[in-house]
Amino acid sequence: MDLRQRKVNPDAGIKRRKVERPSKEELEVMVRQIPMNQLAKKFGVTPQAINKWCKSYGIEKPPKEHWDKVAETFAQFGIDLNNYYTT
Repeated sequence: MDLRQRKVNPDAGIKRRKVERPSKEELEVMVRQIPMNQLAKKFGVTPQAINKWCKSYGIEKPPKEHWDKVAETFAQFGIDLNNYYTT
């Protein structure tokens, strides 16, 4: 089997995990509502870990343009996007 074609098993290493992962459905919703950096802080992991979780669950992350639009909308109301998700 070619290692590049290997699928990531979401159950791999469950006993060794130090952080409890959200379910696929929960992560799918959070990835679209919360920026990756803020989501990583919430779980105490790196953004790369969140990316791996998404990959293992088969979740597509929103493109950068999504967050540009969200930031623009927040700016119209005078809200700083970075501070909004830290509270």
